[in-house]
Amino acid sequence: MPIFLWFSTLVLIWCIYQAYRLLANYNRASRLGVPLVCVPISPDNALWIALETSFTSLFKYIPFDAFSFTRYCRLGWEFHDRFRTYSRLGDVFMLVTPDRNWLYVGEAEAVNDILSRGREFGSAAWMM
Repeated sequence: MPIFLWFSTLVLIWCIYQAYRLLANYNRASRLGVPLVCVPISPDNALWIALETSFTSLFKYIPFDAFSFTRYCRLGWEFHDRFRTYSRLGDVFMLVTPDRNWLYVGEAEAVNDILSRGREFGSAAWMM
């Protein structure tokens, strides 16, 4: 019984910590003024990648709409989604996760401008 109590306490602490990080990232992202998509689990989380197939098979039976968070939890969701999210939210939107915020730009001229002026935008430390 004590092992179950320790395990459940650790899971609860982890969930609270993830919720805190999601809220902090949401507050940062909301300053940009672009449409936001909040996802409680980052698609590139190592634990999620290992367990994703089990949960995505469950999501098929739960009545979520086509634009719920389950769409964006899949690894490589961009390839399956294609242009649907851009047509719904516009040319720019941000995916907010507990790990990081992802800015998606769907306008070719803006992407070309961002990539050509890369030093002005900087890069994240985790990418180096």
